[in-house]
Amino acid sequence: MNAAMDELNRNGGGGGGGGGGVGENVEGLAVIGKGKPLIVLMCATLVYYHCAYRNSSILSLTSDVFIVLLCSLAILGLLFLQMNIHMRIG
Repeated sequence: MNAAMDELNRNGGGGGGGGGGVGENVEGLAVIGKGKPLIVLMCATLVYYHCAYRNSSILSLTSDVFIVLLCSLAILGLLFLQMNIHMRIG
């Protein structure tokens, strides 16, 4: 399995015709980088709404984010238990 993955990585991901090599990988990374400004904009909008519009503190924002992440992980954990998906950690 690892040998097949190494071969795919060496050939630029396989599939398609011609080219391959480093150019495709660089273009792929450039596409990934286009989402960063959108994520920053969404985070800034959340901070502005929470702190300026609702007149709440940064501590309140961090606690809300922590609660949302904790609930999301709990729901994912229950979903994984129902679907018998086991994850190795460590």
